[in-house]
Amino acid sequence: MLKKKHVILVYIIIITTLLLSCKSSKLSDLKHNDIVTLSGKINLIGNIPFTKYALTVTKHHYSIILKTEHDSLKTIIKNNLGKTLHITGKIIIKDIKSADLKYSIKKYELIVTHITL
Repeated sequence: MLKKKHVILVYIIIITTLLLSCKSSKLSDLKHNDIVTLSGKINLIGNIPFTKYALTVTKHHYSIILKTEHDSLKTIIKNNLGKTLHITGKIIIKDIKSADLKYSIKKYELIVTHITL
């Protein structure tokens, strides 16, 4: 009887952890090289010929550029344009400075490792 209670408790902890790890993050909460799971809509951003695929997280009002080297993941992204997906990957944050070094902005990219429809 005692073992069954422990097993149930372990299952509850695992399920809670999985549910909490899937929630969307604010852009300011993301850190360089963090592995995150974000939910959002796949969109094209930029002007031709500089368009890129991005994940738009509508809850927090930001878009993050998607990059991957796997052809199968690129195909999934292209085929699901305009649809909502859960994407897991590593966050890359780059500081971009102006030519006169007066201004600095952060560029966020997500290196995609897994996609859940």
